[in-house]
Amino acid sequence: MKKLKGAAGYAVEWLQTDQRAQPQEPYIKPSSLAKGCLLYVAFELLGKPKPSFDTRVGRILSVGTDSHRRLQRALERACLGQEVFFEVPEYRLHGLCDGILYIPPYKTGDDSIVGFWALEFKTAAASEFDKVKAAGIPKEEHVRQAQIYLWGIREYYQGTIPLKGAIIYYENRDTLEHIAYEVYPDPEAIADLLARVKAMLAALAEGRLPDDTLPPDHWAHAYCPYLDICEPGQKAM
Repeated sequence: MKKLKGAAGYAVEWLQTDQRAQPQEPYIKPSSLAKGCLLYVAFELLGKPKPSFDTRVGRILSVGTDSHRRLQRALERACLGQEVFFEVPEYRLHGLCDGILYIPPYKTGDDSIVGFWALEFKTAAASEFDKVKAAGIPKEEHVRQAQIYLWGIREYYQGTIPLKGAIIYYENRDTLEHIAYEVYPDPEAIADLLARVKAMLAALAEGRLPDDTLPPDHWAHAYCPYLDICEPGQKAM
């Protein structure tokens, strides 16, 4: 059979190839980069092992996954796409955005919100949810993750999906209460983060670890799965 060319040929070749089996260097996950610790990201890229989740944590993660699927089903007719992939090889970064919401002009009286929005769903325990609600703003790492999606989707799709911003939707996994916040592109913040990624990749290429870590008083040190091998984290503790 003659090999197809053009877009059809590209689709056929992609479908006939096991993409997951193709050799590829490790890539950065948005959720990992959003933590703000480039040493953590470096450990992941190097394949450093993490402790296994205990049964309780595994169940919590499963509940979160189920909630994501339920929310996505509820919005399926309002979205351009769900689990939207993006990849930026220059920064060894790829990920899946929960969805791209589209608000058409005939369904709202507010012209300012018409257009495409990246969606990020977050499930939280009641205590964590109450903190976010009381603060009136999303958590710092969630804002950072939203910024990564806004930038990454623009880069990968070359501006063909003109995102107005992102919506971070929090759900209390105990009561199903919810709150949502809008996040808008912050070019300065993402430029600073990408510069840190470049510096981290350069350090790894030279065979050394980056010294870009969280402040000593940051709460995340206590929960880091790499604490046993992380000198800055051990000092912080």
